[in-house]
This record gives sequence, structure tokens and C-alpha cells, in this order.
Amino acid sequence: MRKLAALLAVFWVAWTVNAGDAHAQSLPFDWQNEVPDANDNFTRCMHRDRANAERTIRSCGRVISERAGSAYTAAAHYSRGLMREMLQDRESARDDFNLAYRFFTIAIDSSDGHTDAYRNRAAALYRLERYPEAIADYEQALAVVANARSGPGTRVRSGLADLRRNQIANLHYRIGGVHFRAGNWQAASDAFDQAANLSPENPNYQGARCEVRAAADVDPEGARAACVAAITFSDGSDEAIFSLGFLLFSQNDFAAAYQAFSRAYEIDVDNILARYARGVTAVRLGQSAGAAEMEAAAQLIDASALAYYTNAGLRPEP
Repeated sequence: MRKLAALLAVFWVAWTVNAGDAHAQSLPFDWQNEVPDANDNFTRCMHRDRANAERTIRSCGRVISERAGSAYTAAAHYSRGLMREMLQDRESARDDFNLAYRFFTIAIDSSDGHTDAYRNRAAALYRLERYPEAIADYEQALAVVANARSGPGTRVRSGLADLRRNQIANLHYRIGGVHFRAGNWQAASDAFDQAANLSPENPNYQGARCEVRAAADVDPEGARAACVAAITFSDGSDEAIFSLGFLLFSQNDFAAAYQAFSRAYEIDVDNILARYARGVTAVRLGQSAGAAEMEAAAQLIDASALAYYTNAGLRPEP
């Protein structure tokens, strides 16, 4: 652990302030459809501006009322559900996720098995905590991608092969995220490893490999190596540092974990999970201000994202 702490210190000297993508564990749905140029409501709905939450919700409502098609309606319900969940209106959010599931199902029936439709419905099922069904949809999407053909008598070009490999890796990663949320550590680890084997320089996949080993309390050396890889390949993103903090927390190195979570939050103040984790860790360290920070951050995090980590052990009590 001293080596890991030393490594952490070295990386902090070299890290640049680089805000990464939103937490992949939130399992966003895919949107490949062309957005109509005049549909500003749809753009605002999909953007989900936390600072203008009520306007976002209204924009989603207008998209739904326009009835532009099942895919657009489903996407608007899903996006509005995420915003309502962020605002702690969980009952209304669940209603939206149920409607998103309903309209994504209609989209599947009319799309001839397009992978986006399955991935999108899986995201809605995940929010509804219907994990086996979500995994089944992701696996269906995986089967479609894996069996796709470039066309009769044609050879798959390298660019297309790379795209297909990346799609397959991403689907394994999403399957792993559902298993992680459900507490199926071995299945999650297998899926994350498959994703990383296909795309070893993807920091999200490496961070997930680190986190699942931390949650399962297995293979500490493998977890450390995966976290280091995530930090390296992301140029020290807040997500990768958060993953390292989660590993340190799981190993009861609360002082180092506190530093890691603090660093993640400094890099990106929109990483509310890092702020929450810092508060939790402060409680473990006996700091009186920790509980207030933890509770304030929890009010800004949607329930699903919070449960992803609290169920994996990121809690103020042992």
C-alpha cells in the first residue's frame, strides 16, 4: 500500500486538469437518429441542463406531446426521467422510465432488430432495476453486432472492423455495469475484462476492472494495475482518480482515499459522486464535517448512480 500511495503522489505531480466524460456507470442510452433541425425542444431535452432543470423537463414534455415517433418519444421520457431523478422526484422518474421502456419496445418492433433500440431499452430497464431483462437486451444487441455482415461478396474494411470491435467492447462494458449494480461481482468482472481485452487503452474499461475487484475484495494487484492504466490512458481524468479512490477506500486506506476523491472533485466540480465519496471517507476518518458534505452531495445525485457505489461498499459505516 505504501507503493500505491507513492505512485499516487507521483501521478498527482504529472496530472493535468482534464475533465473526462460523465460516469460511464450511469449507463446512458445511445441516440443515433438524426435530430430534426427545427426540434429545439428535443435538443434541450437531451442536453439535460441541471442549471435549467425545469426548462429541460418542459422541453421533454413538448417533445412527448409532438408524437414525432416512438424512438423520439421514448428518448424524451428517458431523458425527463433522468432529470426528475436528479431532482429527487423518484416516483415521476419511474413513471417516465416505464413509458420509455414501452416506447423503446415499439421502436424495437419497428426497427428490424437495430442494436440501438435494444441498447436504449436496456438502459430504461436498468433504471427500473429490471437487471436480468436489461442484460438480455444488451446481449441481444451484442448478438446483432457480432453477426453483422458488411454485405454479400465484400470484405470487411479495417475501419469497419475497428468500429464493430469497439461496439462489442462497449456492450460487454454495459453488461458488466448491470451486473455490478446487481452485486454480481464475478459476472461483472468477466464482462469488464472482455471489454478491456478488446479495447485495452479505454480508461473507462480499466477503471471498471479496478472498481469491481475493489468491490469484490479480490486481486488487489490486478485492481491497482487497472487503476493505474485508467489514470494513464485518461491523462488523469476525474473518473480514473475516483476509481483509484474507490480502491483505496475498499482497502481501508481512508487517508489516501480522501486525497484521491478530493483530487477528482477538484478536477471537475460536477463530479458530485467524488464529493459524496469524500464526505463518506471523512466520516470514516472521524471528521465532523464529513456527514454534512455527504448528505449535501447525495441530494444532487440520482438514486441509481448513488446506489451503484453504496451497494458496493461506499458507505459511512463499516
